[in-house]
Amino acid sequence: MPRVADDLAVLMLRDNGGWRCTGADAADVLAGALIAELVAEGFLDRRADPDDFWSRQRVHSPAVEPPTDPILARVWDLVTGGKGAQAVQRQVAKESRTLVMDALARREVVSTTPRPVLGPRHTLLDIDHRDRLRAELTPIVVEQREPDERQRTIIQLLNGAVILRQALGLSFSEGLAVQRGARQLGKPVWPEKTAIDLMVGRRAAVLSS
Repeated sequence: MPRVADDLAVLMLRDNGGWRCTGADAADVLAGALIAELVAEGFLDRRADPDDFWSRQRVHSPAVEPPTDPILARVWDLVTGGKGAQAVQRQVAKESRTLVMDALARREVVSTTPRPVLGPRHTLLDIDHRDRLRAELTPIVVEQREPDERQRTIIQLLNGAVILRQALGLSFSEGLAVQRGARQLGKPVWPEKTAIDLMVGRRAAVLSS
């Protein structure tokens, strides 16, 4: 199970079940995490084209064989073939929640209740896992400590979904410190940036409609 997507799913679930954000945003967050995992392990990179728009820059795999992890192997299979960065993100987002949450349910980290119309509802069972993550990540955000790449990815994607404060269990009054800490992380790299761009674009479309 990819560690970043695992941790993000745990942090995004409410105590009483369901996501802290929209289902579409949760899918984009998990897709960004899965793609970032492939990039970190050398299975994906991006061919930058200075004459092309960023969203159409091509993604390809330098690897001949897929990853051994079954979830990453499925994601790798979805995105290889020279598609644009945003197309890759959308492709993975279609399956990301099913891939990640089914694996977590098999490990009894979450429980899943089928709902024919609204889709499955997930409830967090492993509260200790979430509390360990909060204890790890909160000082990085509030005290502006230097994160490692895994921690940076988690924080940037939660911030992109506008649920960083809630995911860490912090009060509304601590929100300003959270935003300052998130800004100190620097610009996201392409998997996280694409996920955030899609989430921001979706919210802008809703507001303008």
